[in-house]
Amino acid sequence: QKLVLAFSKLQQLLSKQRHYDWGLRALKAVLRTACKMLRSAAQGEDARSKINTESSIIVRALEMNILPKLSKNDVPLFSALISDVFVKADF
Repeated sequence: QKLVLAFSKLQQLLSKQRHYDWGLRALKAVLRTACKMLRSAAQGEDARSKINTESSIIVRALEMNILPKLSKNDVPLFSALISDVFVKADF
């Protein structure tokens, strides 16, 4: 839910650029990256740290997939929005 919320807010708040993609293709790319990172994450964590780890992995996947495509004026907005949506994530 947070990821979809982040995508919709990013689409609303960032500048309108031709190469920005906020559709299902971009969402699927972020989810695919996050799944690979989650699979490779250490196992045996308690439930609370696992939730925190998942949130931080989602944030890292967003940064890996979205950040390189942004114009430099949109980068601070992206960072602020991600920190607002994913409040308790370690990033």
